[in-house]
Amino acid sequence: MSANQMTTPTDTTITVELQGHLIDSLTLAKVIDLIQEFGGDYELDNLCIGHQKNELSSVVLTIHAPTAKKLTEILEQVRPYGAHPFVNREILLEACPADGQIPERALIPLNLPREVRYAGRVIPINLDSMRWVVSFNEEKKEAVIKHARDVKQGEQVVMGIQGVQWSQIPDEGEAQ
Repeated sequence: MSANQMTTPTDTTITVELQGHLIDSLTLAKVIDLIQEFGGDYELDNLCIGHQKNELSSVVLTIHAPTAKKLTEILEQVRPYGAHPFVNREILLEACPADGQIPERALIPLNLPREVRYAGRVIPINLDSMRWVVSFNEEKKEAVIKHARDVKQGEQVVMGIQGVQWSQIPDEGEAQ
């Protein structure tokens, strides 16, 4: 199955994407091991391996789990390796109701996202302010993670994980 024919997500199935040095770092092997260790199965939908040392690889996997709870557990395990839902949808935004207050369903990142998709483009998140919510400035096309107490009334924040992409956390000593 090609990436363009990805499966429709259900409570027990989701398609994820990883990018990076997946082969030489054994990241792909670690992700597959975690999927199986936590009771899941997978289909390899698309694999593109970089040919040169400086070229990145990418993979699209469909993960199947016996229950929605198991799928959530698997996603929590593979997310630190850069696995993120493979959806070609944009982020959802909502305005903060008052200074220092965020909407109830605002994304509060644990494994901090590195970029968002907006208007057909992937926009890097400014990680200089690693805090608690993802604030998005539509005019500047800029995403910033900041502490909830720093948001202002009317400021747009990302809601849920739709359109959010996580990057692989670099190993110690690996250049970012």
